Amino acid sequence: MIKKNLILIILAFSPLFSFSQINESQFSCIDSLVPVGDVQIYGYLLHTYECDFTHMKIDGKWVDYEEGTKSLFKKSVKKKNLSGLLFLLTEVYLKKEEVLLETETPIETSEFTFTEPLIELSDVGYKIRVWLKSPKSKDLPDDYNFVIFTINKKAEITRTELSSFSWNKSDKKIVE
Repeated sequence: MIKKNLILIILAFSPLFSFSQINESQFSCIDSLVPVGDVQIYGYLLHTYECDFTHMKIDGKWVDYEEGTKSLFKKSVKKKNLSGLLFLLTEVYLKKEEVLLETETPIETSEFTFTEPLIELSDVGYKIRVWLKSPKSKDLPDDYNFVIFTINKKAEITRTELSSFSWNKSDKKIVE
């Protein structure tokens, strides 16, 4: 009787517990984020040959990608690690965009001036100014954006676009 009641209690509470284990072999993409510590990211290969990262392992503990990203940003903000913040922004947060470290012909052709990535301490946290490129397929124009990311002390990120234009790769000119 006691055994039967114990089994019923375990079954009643089983939805509250996860018995599944994450297995590294279930992922098709794995990368390490050595500059920010013992961090690996895991995901699945998309038909576009890109990886959709869904999980992280931080110091051996599994977390979902968004939770891990926020945790890493909080750690870098707390430690005032500027290079860590820039690395996280470029390599983890901006999955579909490329941070430009040097100018490209489309920017030189435009009315805008290129500036290298710049991190500033502000009263709300950090402001990171960067030029971004959003590459598209060969038939579509690439988008260029000059953006300020504000990262507050809670590691919440806001994005403000200052300038933008599109570049037609085949005509080698700005799209009007």
